[in-house]
Amino acid sequence: MPDTPPPRQSGEGENPFSIAPAENMDHRFREDDYGSAQVPDRRDGRKAAVAVVVRPGDLGDELLVVRRATYPGDPWSGHIALPGGGAESTDGSLEATARRETLEETGIDLFGSDCLCELDTVAPQSIGAPLVSVAPFVFRYRGDKSLRLSTEIVEAWWVSVAEFERADAWSTVPIAIGDGRPLHVRAFQMHGYPLWGLTGRILDEFLAFRHRPGG
Repeated sequence: MPDTPPPRQSGEGENPFSIAPAENMDHRFREDDYGSAQVPDRRDGRKAAVAVVVRPGDLGDELLVVRRATYPGDPWSGHIALPGGGAESTDGSLEATARRETLEETGIDLFGSDCLCELDTVAPQSIGAPLVSVAPFVFRYRGDKSLRLSTEIVEAWWVSVAEFERADAWSTVPIAIGDGRPLHVRAFQMHGYPLWGLTGRILDEFLAFRHRPGG
């Protein structure tokens, strides 16, 4: 996912291989999530990784969050997410995938940063989503916070981790699904966009990790 091509506006082009960590816009969900039909196990499909990038800020730790560009036909485009993407044969490991994708998408170089832990592997829960599993890695970053976004990323922010931990931070909001009907989901509002689904599940585990001894 290099950022060498000339910039294009959000919505141009097509990116069928983009792996953005969020749920597919589909009204048929797994039974234990939404009371509907079962979906196949996606853990044996394509491998991907995302980076939970944490750096010290003026008011405590900050977390890097991105908003992905919109691509026709990509059900995850335009979503709030963590930097990351699909594994390549040259990566060597999924941790290396997370480091490479973060550099390509945001300009943040994690190759000298400590990996604090690998969180539980997650997968999309909706019928019709790609067969993909996503490995999240938590990194402690102490470098320059300046960002250089690729054409796959529209916006990115360093957000105080404390914001995600506020009692009123998360609420139930309507999300438009494939047929236009609203689906009510638990989400964190980020500059008018909901952070929800798979990304929300990753952040839930990350916040729990922070409160463990040595986390």
